[in-house]
Amino acid sequence: MSNLEEFGSSNLEDIKFIGEEASDLLPKETFNSVLGVESAMNTPTPKFVPPTLKKKKEDYEDNARQAVPQPTPEKEAQTAEDRIKALEDMIMTLREGLSGVKVVQSGPQRKLDFSQLSELDVYDLSTPIETIEHQYEDYSEIQLKDPNYIARWVNINPIRMGQMKVFGFTYVTEEDLASPLGMDLQLDENGVYRNFDVVAMKAPKEKYFKALRTNYLRALAQTQQKKVHELAQQVTEQAIMNGTADNKAPVGQAVEYQKRKAAGQLNIYSPNLT
Repeated sequence: MSNLEEFGSSNLEDIKFIGEEASDLLPKETFNSVLGVESAMNTPTPKFVPPTLKKKKEDYEDNARQAVPQPTPEKEAQTAEDRIKALEDMIMTLREGLSGVKVVQSGPQRKLDFSQLSELDVYDLSTPIETIEHQYEDYSEIQLKDPNYIARWVNINPIRMGQMKVFGFTYVTEEDLASPLGMDLQLDENGVYRNFDVVAMKAPKEKYFKALRTNYLRALAQTQQKKVHELAQQVTEQAIMNGTADNKAPVGQAVEYQKRKAAGQLNIYSPNLT
């Protein structure tokens, strides 16, 4: 019999009072352990459940578990495959965004029904929407029938037009085109293609490319001295081996030059510039 039963339940308040008054003389844990107060107060009283109700509860839980569809191995495999496919699409999209190169997917592609998609699906990377380059071709390009000519858009400023005509530029006509213009542009009243302040003109490539090379060398002379000396060295070597237009090199001079150059007996001066 516990100490609590010996005192009786009616004396529970007295026991609590005695414990509070004796707390200064004896540790509370020891005093309560002796009287059995804590174990009696903290032990929960089990609830009585009738057997029939308990059986109904167990049957209800069993039926609820059976009602939930259990994943089959085939369904789990399909779910895993869909997740892997979504991750692959996401990685490929990120690679395209970083490199700017379209990644071609391998394997069979699932055809999307775009009538069932909305704009929100564009931003859902689990939806396998193929990416395309959203860039237009050069609509200002002019393709000519004669490959010996090159076309350019020239400003209609009278001074500029006079310079281009002296250089050899002429107007592009409809007969010169190998394919229609990329822009929706019609011939004006003078029979030329004019777009606001520019007009389509053409020039011989032989003359135009030589002028471009001259301008390029002039720019190098002002910005890259080392490149200028490298080009001068190449021109000099070619003149020694092959001669010039006015003075052809003797037969065998090119071979002799290469032999002396390989032996270190002849070298064209070039400053060590950076």
